Amino acid sequence: PHQIHGISIGTMHIRLGPKRYICIMTKEELRLLHKCSIHNEQEIVKSQKCGCYHCCMIFDASEAVMIEEVEGDRTAWCPHCNMDTVIGDASDYELTPCLLEEMHKMWF
Repeated sequence: PHQIHGISIGTMHIRLGPKRYICIMTKEELRLLHKCSIHNEQEIVKSQKCGCYHCCMIFDASEAVMIEEVEGDRTAWCPHCNMDTVIGDASDYELTPCLLEEMHKMWF
């Protein structure tokens, strides 16, 4: 299990072949993961890679654009689609295209 905001989740990725996965997450797990996309500067700084669940791109964390939103809290924005839908890999879950696609389906 993984930890997101101190809550264990049971994400499962099943590899079907090169770059093909099935992502099994509950809606509650996706909602918890969604919280990682706001006021997330500290998480992004600790991350190697980031993913955007709007355009489903995976990129180096250093490419994320930080925007100040509320009294010094900063949120990462995607350098490819300019949306605030970026999550980092520092939350100890596997950042895969499948995961981003599941997030996209839920939120867009």
